[in-house]
Amino acid sequence: MNDSEINPIPKIKRVFSDTKSNLDAMTGLQAEDLAYGSDTERLYRQPTAGSADWATIARADQTIVKWLSSSIGAMTDSGRTSTLTYTDLDLTEHTSTDCTAVLMMLQIRGTVIGSGNTVELVVRKNGTTPSEPVMTCLDKAGATANAHQHQFVICGLDDGQVLEYQIQISTGWTVDSAIHLVGYIE
Repeated sequence: MNDSEINPIPKIKRVFSDTKSNLDAMTGLQAEDLAYGSDTERLYRQPTAGSADWATIARADQTIVKWLSSSIGAMTDSGRTSTLTYTDLDLTEHTSTDCTAVLMMLQIRGTVIGSGNTVELVVRKNGTTPSEPVMTCLDKAGATANAHQHQFVICGLDDGQVLEYQIQISTGWTVDSAIHLVGYIE
């Protein structure tokens, strides 16, 4: 098996040992589904049905997910009554220069429920305009004062470890929002 025979899964790598039992424990895959290429220091998953491609699922020399020992409040916005357009959020203080994405919790709370239908906390990689941005939303239907919504998401970062967030407010709402960083991906 060589690199031309596999389809690597980019950035989905974990630090691991070359023993089958440790591989099983760290990947959640069964030993018979794995092959370890000591010449390339990669862990491979067997092809799926109907495919001859082996997929790289880990490399011995890289870690992908770095979990923080405790979450970090990267952004807090309280008492907002009007929409905040996309604003940069610089995460260099909390990540590494190799960071490509962050794992975070988006949290939004309606302290006053207005006549408009929804409020949204939206994030995106800095400089992008995705058609389906990552977000959490609070809907008027059934909402009462202090109703809240939270969601764990992954969002890409630019080369400077910056993302953008937006708080969209409907008529009459007052909203508290927060972004909590829980980890990052290199």
